[in-house]
Amino acid sequence: MSAKCRICSADSSDHGTSLVLGKYEARYLVCPECGFVSVADPHWLAEAYQSAIAEEDLGSLWRAVRYSKAVKLLINLGGFDRGGRFLDFGGGFGLFVRQMRDLGYDFRYHDAHCENLFACGFDANLERDAPFEIITAFEVFEHLVDPLATIERLASMTLSIVFSTAVISTPPPKLGDWWYYLPSTGQHISFYSHRSLAIIGKRLGLRSYSRGKEIHMLSSKNIPEPLFNIVSNPRLAKWIDLITPRPSLLEKDVERALKKERRPEG
Repeated sequence: MSAKCRICSADSSDHGTSLVLGKYEARYLVCPECGFVSVADPHWLAEAYQSAIAEEDLGSLWRAVRYSKAVKLLINLGGFDRGGRFLDFGGGFGLFVRQMRDLGYDFRYHDAHCENLFACGFDANLERDAPFEIITAFEVFEHLVDPLATIERLASMTLSIVFSTAVISTPPPKLGDWWYYLPSTGQHISFYSHRSLAIIGKRLGLRSYSRGKEIHMLSSKNIPEPLFNIVSNPRLAKWIDLITPRPSLLEKDVERALKKERRPEG
């Protein structure tokens, strides 16, 4: 079985099959040119997203804490506007948005599948609130059916996209030999090599940055790769407060919520 690669349009080849959600046979394709791996026809997605956050995904809180430190450091040392408006795309329960607002950054929330529990009142209107200084998208890209279309949409609203996804090796691991395929959830359907991420950046006119296999960025900014590796390192973020402390938005957000609650009806 072959099809055009969703990233570079080369002819993809068969990479094997795996049972997803315990009952559907999924056929995986690999692109010999850019290394992108995808599921051919993920017809089960409506069922897979009956629970927006899969039971196997126990890292939501860990990511919110870890990545908030990295993004804070990137904003401050990467030359971004600390007072600008930011968006977390695919924000899950809203933990990351709440964390970033607590750190003093005006982050907004968007997720088409999940209920916003922790950032209530800060849902973004994508058309009205754009452009954004940075759009974050953590553990989102591997869920995209049409990656280029979605990433192009994000790029139309910002000049910098910071995201996390596990980078697939070239050649790709066999099905069953890499945990990130996660066929039990049926939600992971797109897997990116470093080359495929670079191609996406080139198509959008953006530079592609990667810190190992974890944090990545597509941006118009010209940041030296070693600097990106430093500023996207969560372990260094605790020192940034010594240089550029920023008041939390928590108190203002609580007051905003209380005023809304007191507002008379009618």
